[in-house]
Amino acid sequence: MDSSEIQTLLSQGKIRQALDAIKKSIENDDPRKKDVLELSAQYSMLERDEMMGLLMREDINISKNKLIKSLLELIM
Repeated sequence: MDSSEIQTLLSQGKIRQALDAIKKSIENDDPRKKDVLELSAQYSMLERDEMMGLLMREDINISKNKLIKSLLELIM
């Protein structure tokens, strides 16, 4: 999947799908692989906290926007 398709996923709020696509497109020896794994872990924790009702909607939106920004910086 190319970066424009990943950008489309992110613009639709499909963060998990974008993360999966990025993980598949980056080689294991690519230094960005670590960053993608860290962002994936952050997103997993955010999803968990959201499901448990531990965060306010505003905090969730801010965290998701930060993740999206980091992912866009990573692929561009």
